[in-house]
Amino acid sequence: MKPTTITLALTEKIAQWIVSGQYAPEEQLPGENEIARTLESSRTSVRAALQNLAGKGMIIIQPKKRSTVAVIEQWNWLDSDVMRWMSGVKSSDRIITHLIATRLMFEPNIAALAALNATGRDLAEMEVGYEMMRDGRDNGCREQFNQGDIYFHRAIIMAAHNPFLVGLGDLLIATMELSFSNTLEDDVSLSGPALQEHWDVLEAIRLRNAKTARQRMREIVLASMRKVLPHDPDFVSLIH
Repeated sequence: MKPTTITLALTEKIAQWIVSGQYAPEEQLPGENEIARTLESSRTSVRAALQNLAGKGMIIIQPKKRSTVAVIEQWNWLDSDVMRWMSGVKSSDRIITHLIATRLMFEPNIAALAALNATGRDLAEMEVGYEMMRDGRDNGCREQFNQGDIYFHRAIIMAAHNPFLVGLGDLLIATMELSFSNTLEDDVSLSGPALQEHWDVLEAIRLRNAKTARQRMREIVLASMRKVLPHDPDFVSLIH
């Protein structure tokens, strides 16, 4: 393995320790030598991995002290790796609230732009995503449903034909994936209402009704919120 590949692999391992809660915010990580022994690697590679995580705001490195896990507010949530790592774990209600707020800021307005700018090819791509979701529901396959969901939302981002939003596409999708992993029903057969909501967005975009597309997408995001935080007082402020 190339040194850079080793460093990336170590970065992934240590990041998983953190996002899984094995080491909590403000808790010290093991020393470099101990990590090197545990992960069967060199101290130099471990140090490089820790520097990677420090650059993402996940840990604090201090001279002659063990690295400390940073509080989550200091993490770089615009970093796609951070979002990817978090998408694999069950997040706190606080994180989910922030995610839903972020989605509320972007997704409804992206859907409105898509209604104004979508081409026939864009609509066909949205239909592909919708059909993947429908087939996933019919086949009882959650993974297929999730893939279709992501495909659908990515197609809407592309249909906005805004270069700045397209540039943010991967980040927005990572945000959606993290939100989806914490809000979707375990039983994919219960996803009928979600399918209808996505179809309504698609139809609004097809009819170039920006106002309806914005509203329908907002309803999708809020429906996700209701599934995980039905009694959260902050939820009311997000609706209004």
